[in-house]
Amino acid sequence: MLRAAIFARVAAGASFVLAGCGSSSDGAPEPPHPCPPAAAAICEEQVTQGAIPSEQRATCEQEQLRACSTQHYFRGYPERNQPACLGAGSTKTVNQNLLAALFHGGRLWDDRVVEQTHGVQRYWGAHELWFYADRPSERVPYTNAMVGNDAEFRAALLNAGIDPEASYLTPEQEAIANQAVGEVMFRPLREMIASHQAPGRVNIFILPEVVAPVLAKSISLQGEIAGIGVSPALFARINADDPQFDLLTLMGLPPDFTPSLFVGSDTVRKYTNLPDNLVAHEMGHILGLVHQDVTGNLMTQGTPTDCRTTVTDQQIDGLVLPRILHREPGWLTLARSPERVRAALRKP
Repeated sequence: MLRAAIFARVAAGASFVLAGCGSSSDGAPEPPHPCPPAAAAICEEQVTQGAIPSEQRATCEQEQLRACSTQHYFRGYPERNQPACLGAGSTKTVNQNLLAALFHGGRLWDDRVVEQTHGVQRYWGAHELWFYADRPSERVPYTNAMVGNDAEFRAALLNAGIDPEASYLTPEQEAIANQAVGEVMFRPLREMIASHQAPGRVNIFILPEVVAPVLAKSISLQGEIAGIGVSPALFARINADDPQFDLLTLMGLPPDFTPSLFVGSDTVRKYTNLPDNLVAHEMGHILGLVHQDVTGNLMTQGTPTDCRTTVTDQQIDGLVLPRILHREPGWLTLARSPERVRAALRKP
């Protein structure tokens, strides 16, 4: 059937871990974030002591909030001594700082964000790609990035003039059908990206699950989609025969959207000893890396649960960072050579 063919392409293009058992949490109201009051207290003390004039209080609080948020999300993480899946991998470095805007949805608290931001920094810090945050994670009114059920998909296809039970479509009809299904399935993903557009940064969304349970049932999903990473650089590089090409087409994103990563925290939490491969893989997509077919490589589909995947020198050289539009002394570490500077600043 038509819908089965579309859904099969969705499953082929996403990042999976196999189903397992695990836990999730919540209940009480989320505790306040420690950074805003800490930043305010530091700057109040500086004003009181005459270290800064009162008119600089707002600037001081912004700087202190950035320092505290960066420490909270991307520094001070516990080390993990896990063996590499395939050799030592590349030792090349990026020598860049990258701003990340952070979000959490559903019933999750900020601690779930920290779990994933620690993971992405722990992995990419080995290549001197240093993330920073200028504020605490914001709550978004979403539980999933992908939604929909049989009735909604059927209605969308009929509304587009497509027979949901058709066994064959012309290329033109197939494009219409893909758009109709994609508009339903990726509505929350598109809305999250559209609501948080900004140049020179990446977005990291931590949700309970990437795929709503009713959608997983509708598309007969085997395993679980644990993460999705998308960027204009990835769109520009991916081959039409890559299964992810169909997935990206279904999303219906504009050409200049902010690179964004979505992680299903409940899914990842089912694997207590899981290395940082999943969130690092999705960050690789954000930075323009396409899928590979080499066992043990970070960008090969499937998430090993017992070893650390690696990247090659060519992959490090091919990273596309969001264009840096400003310079902030003490925060942005420029590359050591003109070639690296040009590579880091090139627009996706």
